[in-house]
Amino acid sequence: MSLKKRAIQKEVNKNLTQKRVQKPSAINSIGILYEKDQVNIANLRQNLTKQFKLNNDAINCLSFAEQIKTENEGVFTRKSFSFIGKLKTQSAAQPFLEKKYDLLINYFNQDRQELLFVSSRVKTTLRIGFRLNEKRLNDLEVLVSLNEHELFIQELVKYLKILK
Repeated sequence: MSLKKRAIQKEVNKNLTQKRVQKPSAINSIGILYEKDQVNIANLRQNLTKQFKLNNDAINCLSFAEQIKTENEGVFTRKSFSFIGKLKTQSAAQPFLEKKYDLLINYFNQDRQELLFVSSRVKTTLRIGFRLNEKRLNDLEVLVSLNEHELFIQELVKYLKILK
């Protein structure tokens, strides 16, 4: 394991140790963290806005891409991290991390350290996602396939009603 990966993992462990689970009183803002090549984000976002009766500005998305030529808004890469595993200030992930969300959706099913790092740093009340090896990340896990957007949202709504 490289120095960079060790540093990122150390930060993830620290953030998840300090994590506190809370029940959101209402869902007014949603953050979605996902892997760029695996999700049709437009469809997911549209279904979420309809289900939670939110406007488009209430849902912020950030994706991780294995490789892109230059970072653009809403996409970060491995190059977003310094040699010692710190997130660079000019990274596309910074604006996403500066906001607070009632709900963070970790829409990925692989333990990529970069996604775990960003997710563990997000200021949120509740994290929902797929089953991962890193059990401490999500407060709730939805056991559906990654490409089943509608079923994921149905299960999400069902879990949120149970929590109320």
